[in-house]
Amino acid sequence: MKKYYDTLGLKKGASQEDVQAAYDKLSSELDPSKNNNEAFFVEEYKKVQEAYAALSNSSILATDKGARTRHNNNPILDLPQKSISNTPETSPFRKTKSKIAIVLIPTVLFVVGMIAYQLFKPDKFLKKDTIVVDGVTKNKFNLRPITGIIKGYGTYKEGLKEGHHDKWNEKAVKIAEGEYASGLKIGYWQYYYDDGQLKKEENYKNGLKDGLFKFWSTKGILIAERNYTADTLVGINKSWSKKGLLQQVADYDSDFTQTFDNNGKNTYEGSFIQIANSWTSKQYRNTRSSLSLAP
Repeated sequence: MKKYYDTLGLKKGASQEDVQAAYDKLSSELDPSKNNNEAFFVEEYKKVQEAYAALSNSSILATDKGARTRHNNNPILDLPQKSISNTPETSPFRKTKSKIAIVLIPTVLFVVGMIAYQLFKPDKFLKKDTIVVDGVTKNKFNLRPITGIIKGYGTYKEGLKEGHHDKWNEKAVKIAEGEYASGLKIGYWQYYYDDGQLKKEENYKNGLKDGLFKFWSTKGILIAERNYTADTLVGINKSWSKKGLLQQVADYDSDFTQTFDNNGKNTYEGSFIQIANSWTSKQYRNTRSSLSLAP
């Protein structure tokens, strides 16, 4: 019997109250269900149950009162059972409902999406069926500003260009593309020669040039680089010949410029305004423009 007392951490001859208290304490601490059902706790728990059963059979706990108490703390009933999932078994009916839902929900969403698309899809127009009046694109048949898409060109809202747009020449070659907001150019734009060769890159803000501008020859040689703020030239601006030789560097902020000949020799250095006065000029849209020999 000594080993059973030792298992419960008691001295031989301990009172039944001590046996009961030791058992309650150890069975709670060593309960495998509280310790991830680890093998060590399962084994120790069995030893505690065995010791309790042995000491109970040899004591007052074996009386009618003790038997009732022992039944309530039955070692066999207290032993951890095999892990059983708490999840109720899924019935075939519930499985069938789940499969139906998996198929039905995407189908319903698709149908709803198609109906919404048909109801709210933008109107489409052909270029030949529209006309521009005072900057507003209208339906040629009823003269109402269009809201929708002109095929191959872009989107319009109340007759004004919106979002990405393409421009084409008479030969159906794209000559420009970029973004609009409320009919005004914004962001990055590209322009092309009739053969598709890149011609210009420009940046816009609220319809005005704002940022870097680049210009290429028909052979793809960079011949001009400009900087704009609200359609006004600012900062450093450069020009190259059609052979790619640097011809001019002008600082529009400090009114200082340098010009170079075809051998790269500096031919002028000084005021940009002063040298501009010697250039020819012409009228263009009521604006007088000075023209240099460089592009």
